[in-house]
Amino acid sequence: MNNARLVAPVFTIAALACSPAFDAPPTLSQITLSVTPSVITPGGTAELELANGSPTSIGANLCPSTVERRDGSAWVLVATGQGVFCQMIEHVLAPGARYTGVKSLDPAVVAGTYRVRTSVEILSDHASVTVFSNSFTVQP
Repeated sequence: MNNARLVAPVFTIAALACSPAFDAPPTLSQITLSVTPSVITPGGTAELELANGSPTSIGANLCPSTVERRDGSAWVLVATGQGVFCQMIEHVLAPGARYTGVKSLDPAVVAGTYRVRTSVEILSDHASVTVFSNSFTVQP
């Protein structure tokens, strides 16, 4: 039997396995959004940190992120203040990079459990995914 005929399929399989086309897309657990502090007063400021733990670059802008309040088993959108101007600049985060921002809460928000929601673009796939933060508490 010809060794070249046996080796060629092995090299083909190895080359395809290493191809970027076979890289798994990042999972939401690899892209995290953290809010601190864990307790915020109405009208206070939440500090946001988006961390890219995925193997691919992502694009994000934390300014237009939204705040949601837990209402029973559902999350409902809440107002975060009027007149906030966001520059629509996409920040590119390489694998392992972090990006920080702030979100001001409206002084009229009620006590409860909240989270922040933002959209992230997976640059290699031209796809958008929604990322949710850890929950935090609003107390007067």
